[in-house]
Amino acid sequence: MVSSGLRPASATDLPSAVLSNCSIIADPISTYHNLSRPPRVRHWDCRGPVLALSEPNVKSPAHVDLLHLVNPRLDRVQGIWFFEKNGRLRSPCEFEARLEIPVVPPKSYALRMTLERLQGRETFGIGVVAGGRQTMISIDNSNSRFTGLHNLDGKPAGANESTKRGTFLPLHQVAQLECRVTDRAIRLIIDKQEVLNWQGDPARLSVSPDWPVPHSDWLFISAFSSEFEISSFALEVVK
Repeated sequence: MVSSGLRPASATDLPSAVLSNCSIIADPISTYHNLSRPPRVRHWDCRGPVLALSEPNVKSPAHVDLLHLVNPRLDRVQGIWFFEKNGRLRSPCEFEARLEIPVVPPKSYALRMTLERLQGRETFGIGVVAGGRQTMISIDNSNSRFTGLHNLDGKPAGANESTKRGTFLPLHQVAQLECRVTDRAIRLIIDKQEVLNWQGDPARLSVSPDWPVPHSDWLFISAFSSEFEISSFALEVVK
């Protein structure tokens, strides 16, 4: 669950180095659904991420509501992702759907998410960056049989040392996910159960050619032949 101290990120939270020469516009999806969302920065105008928490000399917020930084029209890689009228993010039910989160994370951080599987029995993925290397946590891979790091040592989530057997996102059950990332470790907790705890050389991490994204230093989420509803998604900077 997202801590009570979490608040939506707004344009005033963004580092001045990121805001420089950027255009602030009303989020068209927010306007369409009449949601109370702040203006967002168009990342193509900035030629970089909306929020770069990795910049060492920039004052960054300790908590960021990632859903408030996402614009599915701009950030989708594959599939039609969209916000519902209640502000929840919905994934498409299609092969290898991907949505970038326009944030460069810091060296140590925690991601917290509340989501529900609406249909399908396949993968939900969280793209993270550890030690400067991007990889994907694949949850309920291969018909909900495996969870693990996808492409650890070039091997899929169901066939490497991080593999955990079992189903962790059952149909129509709301789940609480927490992912903690440092330079040399990735830990995943689902509903207070530790599912993954990998430590090692980040050079072993990569993103599979099946799940490419344009920015190798950004976060992203993905879904495979399954539909998910995300009601909260937040990042906490860990000192």
